[in-house]
Amino acid sequence: MQEELGGWEAFWGVEESEENYGIYVFMEFFDDNEPEERLKMLAPALSLKEELGHPVNVVLAGKVSDEIVEMARQFPVSKIHVKKMDSAQGLLEFLREFISETKPFVIIGDLQGKARELFPYLAQEMDAGYLGGGLYVSLSPEDNKVTVKRKIYGGLLIETVKNLKDGVQFITVDTSSFELPEKGESQDVEVKEW
Repeated sequence: MQEELGGWEAFWGVEESEENYGIYVFMEFFDDNEPEERLKMLAPALSLKEELGHPVNVVLAGKVSDEIVEMARQFPVSKIHVKKMDSAQGLLEFLREFISETKPFVIIGDLQGKARELFPYLAQEMDAGYLGGGLYVSLSPEDNKVTVKRKIYGGLLIETVKNLKDGVQFITVDTSSFELPEKGESQDVEVKEW
């Protein structure tokens, strides 16, 4: 009977869910943010890329100049997404739309930026995982879940936390804990304007 109806998904109007895929690094430029400081978030993303084999994509939002896009092209990324905005108003709606369309496995943001406010909210809204304040990001070998080491008790201790949720995994990192990855020659990377 299911075959006649096109499967239960067609019968109930439910689409089959695609598996979340890809590592996305979210960088916002609303204040006088230093692009080099934001680009440090590529370090944990590239580390996860080696473990997962997923592509790394960059999401640039805010007052994004051509210079910032060119800087992002100097790193081994698969795609650059650009959302030009004059203020952070509307950023939450953009992220909802973006995540719904791209279905990332991991999205990394800066602990010092808007991601600190938005990622926990989005994670709760989407029943997804959120790990904040990462000093070190890795993948748990036994179950492919993201693990973060972060400071607690005013930096006196470091704890290891693993995300147990399925779906997109939101992570904020402390960029002061990472070095800027090695730059290469500017690549011909697709840039998608939103």
